[in-house]
Amino acid sequence: MGVACDAVGRRHAIRSSRAGSAIRGKKAFAPIVLHSLDAVQVAGKVLEVARQFAIRGELPLIRVDVIGVGAGVADFLRYNNQVECVGVNVANAATIEEYALLRDQLWFGLQKWLKDGGTIPSDPKLEAELMAPTYAFDVRGRIKVEPKEKIKERGRPPGHRKRDWREMRGIWTL
Repeated sequence: MGVACDAVGRRHAIRSSRAGSAIRGKKAFAPIVLHSLDAVQVAGKVLEVARQFAIRGELPLIRVDVIGVGAGVADFLRYNNQVECVGVNVANAATIEEYALLRDQLWFGLQKWLKDGGTIPSDPKLEAELMAPTYAFDVRGRIKVEPKEKIKERGRPPGHRKRDWREMRGIWTL
């Protein structure tokens, strides 16, 4: 299960594709979107969802985007013995050499998952957001996805929907 938190507008998304600690399926459930909650309240909701989808005898794995508000959510979950919590920082270096940052790796991980048969709910806004970014190569020949500021400058929707899907799908597969 993945968790993305956004301090701007205090929007949080919890996403899971199936019960259990590993994403093994090709269909992801729609996110649970929360508004105006603090880190402890979001962590409580994450635990509730984890219990709902847990498989008996399996400790659910929760991956949390730890930039900003998510750091507090991850801290709370790490001290709970009902789940295993791993923090993910998309500004870190990628774990695969062909990408500059983890953010770039997650973008292309989502693309591969979709090409391999993964499905997302029908949502025209999400589809537009997923198609918005371009990419280039850095001086070391690594893939670098267009920053959201540049997407906005081009008048394309940077949006939260795609960020949630990119990060959550990618976070699941790290």
